[in-house]
Amino acid sequence: CIVDVRTHIDRGLPTDESLALGAALAAALERLARLGVEHRDIHPGAVLWDQAGKRLFLTGFGLSRLSGHDDYWLSARALPVHAGYAAPEMLAGADGAMPDGHAADVFAASAVLYELLSGQPPFYGGDTAMGREMRRVSHPAPLAYLAPHLPKDVAALLTSGLNPNPAERPAPTELAAGLSGHAWPYLPGAARDMEPPAPEVVEAEFPAVTGSGGREKIMAFVAPDDRGEGVVDAACARAATQPAMVLFVGCAPINLPVAEAELFKSRLFELLSRRLAECRRRGLAFGLRLLDGVDVNRAAESLVDLYAPDTVLAGKPGDGFMARLRPGLVRTLERRGARVVTV
Repeated sequence: CIVDVRTHIDRGLPTDESLALGAALAAALERLARLGVEHRDIHPGAVLWDQAGKRLFLTGFGLSRLSGHDDYWLSARALPVHAGYAAPEMLAGADGAMPDGHAADVFAASAVLYELLSGQPPFYGGDTAMGREMRRVSHPAPLAYLAPHLPKDVAALLTSGLNPNPAERPAPTELAAGLSGHAWPYLPGAARDMEPPAPEVVEAEFPAVTGSGGREKIMAFVAPDDRGEGVVDAACARAATQPAMVLFVGCAPINLPVAEAELFKSRLFELLSRRLAECRRRGLAFGLRLLDGVDVNRAAESLVDLYAPDTVLAGKPGDGFMARLRPGLVRTLERRGARVVTV
């Protein structure tokens, strides 16, 4: 069965399999680093482990970015959602340049594996002022003390991955090399002689964004109904006539019956796949956030607070599918001080 690492932390996982999981996670980070992709929000819930096939799946790429890519929406103040596992430099806020996401990914992965192997988090306090300060100025207890059964080099490697100084942490390639040699010999049966498979990573093209200064930030809430295409068209028309960056947002509501929710998502994906392909062909700068099973109004509030758009686009109330959600969404955003334009 495939479950997340949080479940394995709570239930416990044999050391040999925990090391196999760690090797697979480190290999995934190494592959992402070669592709120039920074995950930026690794936590136990984002790491899934297939116990039968000994395969790892890394999810939760909502805050990921390309190294050196000027993502106008993901500014330095866009904090990780699961800050309890974030590197201290990721929690510094808006001041300064964008931190190195690869070093931050090594820190977060090391924190996840430290907790999996020892049964306790490397730092207490979580996402509190005390927890953030502890990560900024202190080192965790050496993993060798908490898990003396581990190979000493593995314990030292993961402890060094939690160094508050990004320059002192191992690179993704070093983390992968240090873990892979210990994990796979423990695997049962025929799998002992197998090389760890390369993680499957979908390589995608990203729209080129060369600069963010002076761009208007447009957040467009898209629903799969009679107004959805109009919202996308209005956002694209605006971006085509003046410097702008559009963030398209699709929210699948939590209060829908299963069948209706699946219909909602299939129509939303079909609409976005067609319209965003056109945006890419026209060379427009855009981003995409898809949220599944959420309270739409609360999710919209959080996104507006996080990204502070200059303009919010939403469909006018009508008779289309899910139109009953619109009046509440528009009023909610207006109460947050957002400039809402209905289409």
